[in-house]
Amino acid sequence: MTKTIVVYFDQCFFYIEENKKQLKKYKKTDISGFYSYDYERVEKSFISIQIKLSNGKNINLTDTSTSQTIDKEKAKLLRRFLITAKKELNFSLVNKNSLRSIQKLGACWYSKLE
Repeated sequence: MTKTIVVYFDQCFFYIEENKKQLKKYKKTDISGFYSYDYERVEKSFISIQIKLSNGKNINLTDTSTSQTIDKEKAKLLRRFLITAKKELNFSLVNKNSLRSIQKLGACWYSKLE
């Protein structure tokens, strides 16, 4: 089953819209960090993003396709998402989680440097 997910930011909120139906919004200040592949340095089109909220909940954006073929357009969109999210949230790459890496999940933790 194919899902279309649109994510975007404004001055105070992060929005996720699934299949042009349900729009969810989250305060930027409620996002404590996120795990992702380093889409800036590695061309990858597999989606593995886990956004951690300060209330302990997670937002998971994960691909179900396990194709080894890289979709160049999708890889560009993921790179643009990572660059934009880092800028909008004022986040940087903090560390890599080796367990997530072994599980073939996005292992790079992006958050505010403390």
